[in-house]
Amino acid sequence: MIRSEVTQDPLLPASYDIVWSAGVILVLVVATIAAVMLVRHVRNEKRRHKVQVAAPEAVEQVHHLAQLRDIGAITPQEYEARKNSFLGPI
Repeated sequence: MIRSEVTQDPLLPASYDIVWSAGVILVLVVATIAAVMLVRHVRNEKRRHKVQVAAPEAVEQVHHLAQLRDIGAITPQEYEARKNSFLGPI
């Protein structure tokens, strides 16, 4: 009763509830967007790390293929095909 005596407006408490609910919903939406962005960032960092780790091995394999090509063990076409298979995902 004290609340309605102070405000003297029966619609005012309901409007406070609407504003409070909208604020809670807004905070939840912002938190969800931030969580999605964080998950995407972590996934991108993992992908970037995989490429950096795989690159030295692929370079060694392509170097070995070049040696095989240079001594005539494989043809230039085989060299290109195998090189592309190693370097394709990178």
